[in-house]
Amino acid sequence: MRTLLALRPSLPEFLKQVAILAFAATAIFFSTRALGLPSGQHSIAFLLAFACGILDSAVGMGYGTALTPLLLVIGLPPTEAVPAVLVSQIFVGFIASGVHNQMGNVKFNVSSEHSKTALRLLVGGLIGVSIGALLVLHVSKNAFQLIIAGIVIFTGFVMFKTRKAKSSHQDKPSPVLRVGLSFVGALAGFNKVVSGGGCGPLMTSGQIVNGVDEKAAAGISSLVKGLISITGLSILWSQGAARNIGGIGFIVAGAAIAPFLGAKLVKARSNSDLRMWIAAATICLGFVSLLKAVM
Repeated sequence: MRTLLALRPSLPEFLKQVAILAFAATAIFFSTRALGLPSGQHSIAFLLAFACGILDSAVGMGYGTALTPLLLVIGLPPTEAVPAVLVSQIFVGFIASGVHNQMGNVKFNVSSEHSKTALRLLVGGLIGVSIGALLVLHVSKNAFQLIIAGIVIFTGFVMFKTRKAKSSHQDKPSPVLRVGLSFVGALAGFNKVVSGGGCGPLMTSGQIVNGVDEKAAAGISSLVKGLISITGLSILWSQGAARNIGGIGFIVAGAAIAPFLGAKLVKARSNSDLRMWIAAATICLGFVSLLKAVM
């Protein structure tokens, strides 16, 4: 009961969510008419984006990994599904990080350590995306996915083993931690380009293993993934692979609403509970990546 009361929004937040719901309904209506596709398919895509958005904003991972194959299952072609996921990831990333900041899960300002952590991850991520774009044709996708899956599963078990430990993020982290966060970002960005997913598990679990607070890690990952998705979308656009984006309104709408509930779930839970959730999600997504690599 106490948790339910904690999740109840104030009047301004409620009005804001009503406005976003209205936007969602409008987006679904116009995107349905624009593509001429069955409204039922759009409704399912909206719900899938909403569910995956809650998962991503709550634990900092799982949006692209889960949503892309689900959109393919309901009949969207890859040429529409992949750009739609990238565009909606931008929205869910920025909205989720803003809501997390508003609720106090993370603190983004010019001088905060959370902002500096996001910058380190972003710089590393952009370097990784750039290198990945240059080497994507020369790297064995399956071999790299196997390595990443192993790292993700290992970090997931480390988090589960240390689920009762307190975060040790310092006001001025050591150079080793700074380099570690940049490396995590680079690995996540490289993996995003080479394999198309797995950015969230690496980024969120990598932060926590490096001592970042669990609640902050989800918000930081959301912001950085949104920014990295802009780069990924730009690369696809330059290659002519992201031009058919006329029907993404229904997916963006579902993703845009989700962070309000996901951030509230984070706010209502303890850090040890969050670490267990994130560890479980990391391990599961690691095994998903492993299966994709061997099948």
